Amino acid sequence: MKAGSERDTTTTTTTTTTTTATTTTALYQECFDARQYHTTYYSTLDAEVKFFLNSFYKAFTEDPVLVGRGEAKRKLLEIGCGPVPIYAGAAAVYAKDVTMADLLAVNRKEVELWMGGDADALDWSPFFTYLASLTAGRFDVITSTLCLEFTASCLTQYLACLTNLSTLLLPGGVLVLAGALNNTTYALGSSSYPSVPLREADLRHALRSAGLEVVSLRTLDRQTSTKEKPADHEGVFFVVATK
Repeated sequence: MKAGSERDTTTTTTTTTTTTATTTTALYQECFDARQYHTTYYSTLDAEVKFFLNSFYKAFTEDPVLVGRGEAKRKLLEIGCGPVPIYAGAAAVYAKDVTMADLLAVNRKEVELWMGGDADALDWSPFFTYLASLTAGRFDVITSTLCLEFTASCLTQYLACLTNLSTLLLPGGVLVLAGALNNTTYALGSSSYPSVPLREADLRHALRSAGLEVVSLRTLDRQTSTKEKPADHEGVFFVVATK
C-alpha cells in the first residue's frame, strides 16, 4: 500500500511538472514581447550586465579549460539567447563558430534584424562598446564600407574618423576600407543624405595623416546610372592600409 502511494505521488508529481512546463511554454509563446523585454531589462548597461559580460570575457580569455582548447574545438552554442545578441558577442574573442538558439520566433527575428543591420533593430551599441573596451578596444583588423564619408560633414571630420579608427588598431593591424569617390549626396525615399566628396588624393592624405600606410588602393569608375543608384558618386574605392 505504501509503495502504491509512492507510485501515485510520483505520477502526480510528473504530471504536474509536465503541465507546468507546458503552461510556461505557452505563456512565453503567447505573451512574450521581445521589445518590451529590451526596454525593461536592457535599456541601460547596468552593473549586473557588466558583471556578465566581464565574466564571459575573462572566461574566454583566461580560463585554462577554455583557452586550452584548440581551434577545432571552439564551436559555441548559446541556448535561450532571447532577443539579446551581446552574450554571444562576448564569445567572439574565443569561438570559431557561434550558433544562437531560442524557442521563440519573435526573439529569433529580433536577432536576425540586428545581424542584418536593419534600421528597426534593437539598439545594443552601449553593450558592444563596453565589450570592445574589455579588449582594450584594439583589433587586428577593422573594416568599414560606405560609412565614414557619410558620417563626417567635412574633410577635417573625415580625418578625425580615420584617426579614431587607427587608435582602435593594434600595431601592425590592418584597415580595410571601401567607399565612394566624389560623392556629395545620396537619396533614399524622399530624403537626401550628405557626404564628404573624397578624391583619391584626399583619401591617401587622410590615411597617411592618421598614421596608416596604404598597401593597396583600387578604384573603379562609376558603373551605374543615377536611376539605378540615386547618388552622385563618380566612382568607388577599396583600400587596404596598415598601422
